[in-house]
Amino acid sequence: MPLSYHNFVKKLREIYLEIHGEDAIIGEGDRLKLIGANLSIKDFYKSIDAECSVDEYENFIRELFIEKSNIGREVSSISFDEAKNNIYPRIYNTNIFKQYVHLPYSEWMDENIITYVIDSNDTTSSIDLVMIEKWRISLDYLHEIAIKNLEEITKIDMDDKNNIILNINNCVVNISFKDSYDSARILLTNLIYPQASTLLKSAEFNCAIPNRDAFILWADTQNSGLTSAIQNMIDRSYKDLSYPISTRVFRMNRDGVYIPTPP
Repeated sequence: MPLSYHNFVKKLREIYLEIHGEDAIIGEGDRLKLIGANLSIKDFYKSIDAECSVDEYENFIRELFIEKSNIGREVSSISFDEAKNNIYPRIYNTNIFKQYVHLPYSEWMDENIITYVIDSNDTTSSIDLVMIEKWRISLDYLHEIAIKNLEEITKIDMDDKNNIILNINNCVVNISFKDSYDSARILLTNLIYPQASTLLKSAEFNCAIPNRDAFILWADTQNSGLTSAIQNMIDRSYKDLSYPISTRVFRMNRDGVYIPTPP
C-alpha cells in the first residue's frame, strides 16, 4: 500500500537524518534539502509511482539521498577551470526562494536576485559561498562568466524559430528554449532586444518572467482584450508551473530592462 503524503514526509525526514545527521526540511517546510540543490517535497512525492510499496518508497528515497550526496561531494571538489564553461545564472524572487543566504548572489530588480549554477552531466547544482572562496574569484567575475556562457548557448539556438514564438494575434513574443534558463535571458538585452523589437515593431515594450521557464514580451496596446489575455497567460504561468518568479511587468529598451514608474 502506498505511503500517504504525511507518512512520506515523516519517512523522508527519518532517512535523511540517518544519512546526513540533520533535518531534510528547509525554509517553511515545503522544500527538501539536498547537497548542492533543493526541490519541492510535493513534486518529489508526485514523481514516485503511486503503486509503490512502502519498501519501494524507502529504497527510492535512500538511492536519491545517496546519489545526491555523491553529486554534492563531486561538485564541491570541482575546480574553477573544470566548472567555468558550465556556469549559468538563475533568477529567483526572495519572497519565494528563501534559501539563498549561503549562495553568492547579485541583487536584481526589486525583490529578485541572480544566483549561479553549474550545469553539466544532466545535473544542476548551486554554487555556494564556499566554492567561490575556494576558487578565489569575485562575485562580479562569477556573474560575468555566467552571462557569457548563457549568451553562447543562446546565440547557437537563436536561429531556431521554435525557440522564439510569436503568439496571441502575433502580438506576443514567447522566449521558449526549454532549457531552464528562459527567464534568465531577460539579462541578455543585447541578444534579445534586436529580434524582439523587430517582431513587435516597437522600440520599447513590456516583458515578464512569471517562472523559470517563461520569458514573455509584448508591445503596448489599446486592446483591453489582448491585455487581459496576456495578463492571464502570466498569471497561469506563475501559479500553475514550477519555479515561480514574479507577475511584475518590466520594460525593455535598447539600454536594458527597468521597472516602470506607476502612472
